[in-house]
Amino acid sequence: MSGNLYWSTYKQIEKEVLELSHNIAFDDKQLEVYSPKILDLIIRISTNIESLYLDIYRVNFGGDVEIGQAIKDVAKKYKLEEKTIHISHENFSINTLRTIKPFQYKKKSKDDFYSTYNALKHDRAKNLHKATVYTLLRSLAALYVLNVIYDDRIIPVQNDIYGTEVPIEYSYNTEIFSANVFNKSLDDMQQALTGLYFEIENNSKLTNPWKNLSEMYRKCEENTGVKFRNQNSDECLFVTCISSNYMKKLRLFEKKYVGDNIATKTELLLLLGDHYDPKTYEQMDLNSLDVLMDQIIINLQRSIISLEVNGSH
Repeated sequence: MSGNLYWSTYKQIEKEVLELSHNIAFDDKQLEVYSPKILDLIIRISTNIESLYLDIYRVNFGGDVEIGQAIKDVAKKYKLEEKTIHISHENFSINTLRTIKPFQYKKKSKDDFYSTYNALKHDRAKNLHKATVYTLLRSLAALYVLNVIYDDRIIPVQNDIYGTEVPIEYSYNTEIFSANVFNKSLDDMQQALTGLYFEIENNSKLTNPWKNLSEMYRKCEENTGVKFRNQNSDECLFVTCISSNYMKKLRLFEKKYVGDNIATKTELLLLLGDHYDPKTYEQMDLNSLDVLMDQIIINLQRSIISLEVNGSH
């Protein structure tokens, strides 16, 4: 999809909001400040939001519908009510609005920027007091989310399960907001370990060396440097996915070592073995080094993971 037209509009509006923040202090005490300039920005933001809903609907479902139906279907597909956006600009000292779920609100409540937009559109003079900094920021956050969903480009990144920072070659370079990323690689690893734990637990011929699943995670963290964490997929605007190029390399690796017990044993020892215990290495032989080096080479490749819009699949 091409969201360049909408994205350039978003960037212009964001620039104006940043300029406004130099004239009005964007802090907790000023959230109810209103002005004709803010009203104008909300109208422009919400007009683009309506158009984006309709265009996203056409791409995903085809055809044309009323705006209300488009909003309902797009919100369901992308779980918009759960999407979480953070205000990260240093000029915004807003503790009560540091994290926003722009699409989560009760109709005609203070958080309902769309109802406010309709009120301003039909009677600006009467409803000017509703054109507040608070509504401006919530509606701008919503516009950012819909821009990302509509543009829907794939961003190559490095494997980030061993760290917190992800070098991104292209980003949706908003100066005001940041968004959560669901780390699919980390989630896959946690699910694999969970499956292994219960496979051992339910096998009468095996003795489970861990008291519980948490201890198994901790041992894996100690030996790999991976940091497990709770993730809520629905809240995340982005999701990391294994790239097709990386999957090809993994399939070649699996084909090379198919049926090789040493390869399987090596992977488990790397995850769960005690690096200070000589018995860990007694179970490995010279072939294990080949397995390990092949795996390291694959994982050092850049762009083994891509960053994508997190929607229902």
